[in-house]
Amino acid sequence: MESIGEFFKQVRETKGLTIDEVASKTRIRTDFVKALEDGNFAKLPDQVFARGFVRSYARSLGLDEEDAIHRFAQSAGSYYDKQVERERLKIRQAEEERKRQANRKAVAIAIGIAILALIFLLSREQSSLLVHRSSSDLPSSGSKRTTAPAPESQDAPLSHQTETVPQDQPAPNTKPSEAPVVSAKVSVGDNVEPVTSPVSTASAQRKGTV
Repeated sequence: MESIGEFFKQVRETKGLTIDEVASKTRIRTDFVKALEDGNFAKLPDQVFARGFVRSYARSLGLDEEDAIHRFAQSAGSYYDKQVERERLKIRQAEEERKRQANRKAVAIAIGIAILALIFLLSREQSSLLVHRSSSDLPSSGSKRTTAPAPESQDAPLSHQTETVPQDQPAPNTKPSEAPVVSAKVSVGDNVEPVTSPVSTASAQRKGTV
């Protein structure tokens, strides 16, 4: 049995129609009409559109549409069966590719989380070491603490330079010292010889000689 393309071409030429005239009557692109006659189904759209082209072409030539569809199924059935299988394979490959991409994204996210967790743990460990070193540098509570003496204020009195005078003793007299005056009490009943000044004695002697 001849193919659907050969059958259409033979009827078209018998009626004296050109490919352009058939394309104009069926509103099918010229390259699609030629591909249908040549049996080049790969250049046609998917099977649904190709079946529509067959019906339109058969109608334009005055042929039975169902007989034309039957011839088309016999001629292009193996191709479209393989095409369906190819489409399924493409869909399966696309699905596998999506899964691989999702897995790669999941692995990348997991690696990123692991890196962040590692950075957090390292920073936390470093902080703990710094705190431990700081606490070890501080003196323990039981150790003896030495405090530096407080600086002496310049305004404060200096006890080692100032001599404190006791309140019970009179302050020392800074005036020139005077000879002590000795006073003696003379008893009335005692026989005391009068003390005669040498000056007065000499004066009396001069008076007697005169």
